[in-house]
Amino acid sequence: MPDAASAAGFAMLCFSAGMAHLFYRSRRRWWQTVLAWTLCFLASGAIEVLLRPIIGSCSGQLAGFTSAFVYLYLFDVPVKQRLFTCFFGNTILYLTALLSRFTVLLIHGFWSGVRPKVAFVALYVVLAGAAVFLLFRHLRTAILERLAQFEEHLGILTGFSFLGYVLLILLFDAWGGWDGPLPGEYLLMLLYPALLTCGYGLSFVTMAAVRDTALAQVQVRELTDQTRQAEQYYVTLSNHIQE
Repeated sequence: MPDAASAAGFAMLCFSAGMAHLFYRSRRRWWQTVLAWTLCFLASGAIEVLLRPIIGSCSGQLAGFTSAFVYLYLFDVPVKQRLFTCFFGNTILYLTALLSRFTVLLIHGFWSGVRPKVAFVALYVVLAGAAVFLLFRHLRTAILERLAQFEEHLGILTGFSFLGYVLLILLFDAWGGWDGPLPGEYLLMLLYPALLTCGYGLSFVTMAAVRDTALAQVQVRELTDQTRQAEQYYVTLSNHIQE
Protein backbone atom coordinates (compact mmCIF):
# COMPACT_ATOMS: atom_id res chain seq x y z
CA MET A 1 0.00 0.00 0.00
CA PRO A 2 2.53 2.60 -1.06
CA ASP A 3 0.16 5.59 -1.14
CA ALA A 4 -1.42 4.94 2.25
CA ALA A 5 1.94 4.08 3.82
CA SER A 6 3.52 7.26 2.48
CA ALA A 7 0.64 9.44 3.67
CA ALA A 8 0.49 7.82 7.11
CA GLY A 9 4.27 7.86 7.43
CA PHE A 10 4.41 11.57 6.60
CA ALA A 11 1.60 12.24 9.09
CA MET A 12 3.51 10.28 11.74
CA LEU A 13 6.64 12.39 11.19
CA CYS A 14 4.55 15.57 11.48
CA PHE A 15 2.92 14.37 14.70
CA SER A 16 6.34 13.34 16.01
CA ALA A 17 7.69 16.84 15.41
CA GLY A 18 4.62 18.39 17.02
CA MET A 19 4.85 16.11 20.05
CA ALA A 20 8.52 17.00 20.51
CA HIS A 21 7.75 20.71 20.70
CA LEU A 22 4.81 20.11 23.03
CA PHE A 23 7.20 18.60 25.55
CA TYR A 24 10.13 20.98 25.18
CA ARG A 25 11.01 24.42 23.88
CA SER A 26 13.72 24.52 21.26
CA ARG A 27 16.94 26.30 22.09
CA ARG A 28 17.51 26.99 18.39
CA ARG A 29 16.17 29.68 16.09
CA TRP A 30 13.08 29.02 14.03
CA TRP A 31 14.98 28.47 10.78
CA GLN A 32 17.32 26.00 12.50
CA THR A 33 14.31 24.11 13.82
CA VAL A 34 12.66 23.97 10.39
CA LEU A 35 15.92 22.91 8.76
CA ALA A 36 16.53 20.17 11.35
CA TRP A 37 13.10 18.59 10.84
CA THR A 38 13.35 18.97 7.06
CA LEU A 39 16.67 17.11 7.05
CA CYS A 40 15.10 14.49 9.34
CA PHE A 41 12.23 13.94 6.88
CA LEU A 42 14.60 13.69 3.92
CA ALA A 43 16.98 11.34 5.74
CA SER A 44 14.07 9.13 6.86
CA GLY A 45 12.82 8.86 3.29
CA ALA A 46 16.26 8.05 1.92
CA ILE A 47 16.95 5.42 4.58
CA GLU A 48 13.53 3.85 3.99
CA VAL A 49 14.21 3.55 0.25
CA LEU A 50 17.59 1.93 0.92
CA LEU A 51 16.39 -0.49 3.62
CA ARG A 52 13.00 -1.51 2.18
CA PRO A 53 14.45 -4.15 -0.21
CA ILE A 54 16.35 -5.67 2.72
CA ILE A 55 14.03 -5.57 5.74
CA GLY A 56 10.65 -4.81 4.18
CA SER A 57 8.02 -2.34 5.29
CA CYS A 58 9.40 -1.85 8.80
CA SER A 59 12.23 0.14 7.19
CA GLY A 60 10.07 3.24 7.55
CA GLN A 61 10.03 2.94 11.31
CA LEU A 62 13.73 2.15 11.57
CA ALA A 63 14.36 5.25 9.49
CA GLY A 64 12.33 7.16 12.07
CA PHE A 65 15.25 6.86 14.50
CA THR A 66 16.62 9.96 12.79
CA SER A 67 14.21 11.97 14.95
CA ALA A 68 16.42 11.12 17.94
CA PHE A 69 19.18 13.27 16.44
CA VAL A 70 16.75 16.17 16.10
CA TYR A 71 15.85 15.84 19.79
CA LEU A 72 19.54 15.93 20.69
CA TYR A 73 20.13 19.00 18.53
CA LEU A 74 17.10 21.12 19.36
CA PHE A 75 16.43 20.74 23.06
CA ASP A 76 18.46 21.66 26.13
CA VAL A 77 17.50 18.95 28.62
CA PRO A 78 19.48 15.90 29.83
CA VAL A 79 20.35 13.49 27.02
CA LYS A 80 18.60 10.51 28.59
CA GLN A 81 15.44 12.54 29.04
CA ARG A 82 15.50 13.61 25.39
CA LEU A 83 15.99 10.05 24.17
CA PHE A 84 13.25 8.70 26.42
CA THR A 85 10.78 11.31 25.18
CA CYS A 86 11.68 10.53 21.56
CA PHE A 87 11.17 6.77 21.82
CA PHE A 88 8.12 7.16 24.08
CA GLY A 89 6.45 9.52 21.62
CA ASN A 90 7.26 7.34 18.61
CA THR A 91 5.91 4.31 20.45
CA ILE A 92 2.58 6.05 21.06
CA LEU A 93 2.32 7.16 17.43
CA TYR A 94 3.17 3.70 16.09
CA LEU A 95 0.67 2.05 18.44
CA THR A 96 -1.90 4.51 17.11
CA ALA A 97 -1.06 3.45 13.55
CA LEU A 98 -1.45 -0.20 14.52
CA LEU A 99 -4.77 0.44 16.21
CA SER A 100 -5.99 2.32 13.14
CA ARG A 101 -4.97 -0.45 10.73
CA PHE A 102 -6.41 -3.29 12.82
CA THR A 103 -9.64 -1.37 13.35
CA VAL A 104 -10.01 -0.72 9.62
CA LEU A 105 -9.31 -4.37 8.82
CA LEU A 106 -11.89 -5.47 11.36
CA ILE A 107 -14.52 -3.13 9.93
CA HIS A 108 -13.61 -4.11 6.37
CA GLY A 109 -14.24 -7.74 7.28
CA PHE A 110 -17.89 -6.92 8.07
CA TRP A 111 -18.43 -4.10 5.58
CA SER A 112 -16.69 -4.56 2.28
CA GLY A 113 -17.78 -1.13 1.06
CA VAL A 114 -15.10 0.56 3.20
CA ARG A 115 -12.04 1.79 1.32
CA PRO A 116 -9.39 0.50 3.72
CA LYS A 117 -6.47 2.69 2.63
CA VAL A 118 -8.42 5.94 2.85
CA ALA A 119 -10.08 4.87 6.11
CA PHE A 120 -6.70 3.91 7.58
CA VAL A 121 -5.10 7.29 6.89
CA ALA A 122 -8.16 9.22 8.08
CA LEU A 123 -8.52 7.20 11.27
CA TYR A 124 -4.82 7.47 12.00
CA VAL A 125 -4.85 11.27 11.68
CA VAL A 126 -7.84 11.48 14.04
CA LEU A 127 -6.43 9.08 16.66
CA ALA A 128 -2.91 10.47 16.54
CA GLY A 129 -4.26 14.01 16.91
CA ALA A 130 -6.33 12.89 19.90
CA ALA A 131 -3.29 11.18 21.46
CA VAL A 132 -1.14 14.31 21.08
CA PHE A 133 -3.92 16.48 22.52
CA LEU A 134 -4.35 14.10 25.48
CA LEU A 135 -0.63 14.16 26.20
CA PHE A 136 -0.51 17.94 26.03
CA ARG A 137 -3.58 18.63 28.19
CA HIS A 138 -3.41 15.88 30.80
CA LEU A 139 -0.15 13.90 30.83
CA ARG A 140 2.65 16.24 29.77
CA THR A 141 3.12 17.95 33.13
CA ALA A 142 3.01 14.69 35.09
CA ILE A 143 5.52 13.02 32.75
CA LEU A 144 7.96 15.94 32.92
CA GLU A 145 7.70 16.05 36.71
CA ARG A 146 8.52 12.34 36.94
CA LEU A 147 11.42 12.71 34.53
CA ALA A 148 12.83 15.59 36.57
CA GLN A 149 12.30 13.62 39.77
CA PHE A 150 14.26 10.62 38.47
CA GLU A 151 16.78 12.63 36.47
CA GLU A 152 19.81 10.79 37.87
CA HIS A 153 18.29 7.34 37.28
CA LEU A 154 16.77 7.66 33.81
CA GLY A 155 19.00 5.03 32.26
CA ILE A 156 16.58 2.21 33.07
CA LEU A 157 13.57 4.02 31.65
CA THR A 158 15.41 5.20 28.54
CA GLY A 159 16.67 1.70 27.83
CA PHE A 160 13.20 0.26 28.29
CA SER A 161 11.61 2.83 25.98
CA PHE A 162 14.20 2.06 23.30
CA LEU A 163 13.76 -1.72 23.64
CA GLY A 164 9.97 -1.45 23.69
CA TYR A 165 9.94 0.63 20.52
CA VAL A 166 12.31 -1.71 18.65
CA LEU A 167 10.29 -4.81 19.62
CA LEU A 168 7.09 -3.04 18.63
CA ILE A 169 8.21 -2.32 15.07
CA LEU A 170 9.71 -5.81 14.72
CA LEU A 171 6.62 -7.63 16.00
CA PHE A 172 3.95 -5.57 14.22
CA ASP A 173 3.71 -4.11 10.75
CA ALA A 174 1.46 -1.06 10.62
CA TRP A 175 2.07 -0.66 6.89
CA GLY A 176 1.37 -4.26 5.85
CA GLY A 177 -1.15 -5.68 3.42
CA TRP A 178 -4.91 -5.66 3.69
CA ASP A 179 -5.49 -9.34 4.36
CA GLY A 180 -7.43 -9.82 7.56
CA PRO A 181 -5.11 -10.70 10.47
CA LEU A 182 -5.56 -13.89 12.44
CA PRO A 183 -7.33 -13.79 15.83
CA GLY A 184 -3.96 -14.39 17.49
CA GLU A 185 -2.62 -11.19 15.95
CA TYR A 186 -5.53 -9.22 17.38
CA LEU A 187 -4.86 -10.76 20.80
CA LEU A 188 -1.15 -9.94 20.58
CA MET A 189 -1.99 -6.42 19.49
CA LEU A 190 -4.04 -5.95 22.66
CA LEU A 191 -1.57 -7.78 24.90
CA TYR A 192 1.60 -5.95 23.89
CA PRO A 193 0.43 -2.43 24.90
CA ALA A 194 -0.71 -3.86 28.23
CA LEU A 195 2.71 -5.44 28.79
CA LEU A 196 4.38 -2.22 27.67
CA THR A 197 2.34 -0.21 30.17
CA CYS A 198 3.27 -2.63 32.96
CA GLY A 199 6.91 -2.35 31.89
CA TYR A 200 6.83 1.43 32.13
CA GLY A 201 5.20 1.17 35.55
CA LEU A 202 7.85 -1.33 36.70
CA SER A 203 10.60 0.96 35.39
CA PHE A 204 9.22 3.88 37.41
CA VAL A 205 8.95 1.67 40.50
CA THR A 206 12.53 0.44 40.01
CA MET A 207 13.80 4.00 39.60
CA ALA A 208 11.92 5.04 42.73
CA ALA A 209 13.55 2.19 44.65
CA VAL A 210 16.99 3.14 43.34
CA ARG A 211 16.39 6.77 44.24
CA ASP A 212 15.16 5.88 47.74
CA THR A 213 18.20 3.65 48.26
CA ALA A 214 20.52 6.45 47.17
CA LEU A 215 18.77 8.93 49.47
CA ALA A 216 18.98 6.47 52.36
CA GLN A 217 22.71 6.02 51.75
CA VAL A 218 23.19 9.79 51.75
CA GLN A 219 21.24 10.10 55.00
CA VAL A 220 23.32 7.29 56.56
CA ARG A 221 26.54 9.03 55.54
CA GLU A 222 25.31 12.34 56.93
CA LEU A 223 24.28 10.68 60.19
CA THR A 224 27.63 8.92 60.41
CA ASP A 225 29.49 12.20 59.87
CA GLN A 226 27.36 13.90 62.53
CA THR A 227 28.08 11.05 64.96
CA ARG A 228 31.80 11.30 64.31
CA GLN A 229 31.73 15.06 64.83
CA ALA A 230 29.81 14.59 68.08
CA GLU A 231 32.31 11.99 69.28
CA GLN A 232 35.20 14.28 68.40
CA TYR A 233 33.51 17.15 70.25
CA TYR A 234 33.00 15.10 73.41
CA VAL A 235 36.58 13.83 73.28
CA THR A 236 37.85 17.39 72.99
CA LEU A 237 35.51 18.52 75.78
CA SER A 238 36.67 15.70 78.03
CA ASN A 239 40.29 16.62 77.43
CA HIS A 240 39.58 20.25 78.35
CA ILE A 241 37.78 19.15 81.53
CA GLN A 242 40.69 16.92 82.54
CA GLU A 243 43.14 19.77 81.93
